[in-house]
Amino acid sequence: MADVSNLDQWLTKLAGVAGAAVSLRFIQGTWPERIVMALGGALLSLYAAPWASSVSGLPEGLTGFLTGLLGMALLARVYEGFQALPVAEILKSWLERPGRVDDSGRGDGK
Repeated sequence: MADVSNLDQWLTKLAGVAGAAVSLRFIQGTWPERIVMALGGALLSLYAAPWASSVSGLPEGLTGFLTGLLGMALLARVYEGFQALPVAEILKSWLERPGRVDDSGRGDGK
């Protein structure tokens, strides 16, 4: 016979996975991107739900579901932000900034 308390703990943790799975419906991207974001949302839920439950007073299963749902949306926005970031231009401006140490070892860039 299965241990009911252990089953309850598993179901509580799976609520975050369910929240991330529900969020898949609303997230844009390729299937691999969406799966990685779903795993990120589930992991965020796994680690943040106990804390969020203690702070909010809500049951851990509910906070796990909400954290998985909203965590995946948050990760999707962060991913989109990184994709839109002009990395080449940022590196170029950083390398050409005044006061940068050049090859001669002088710090004035002259």
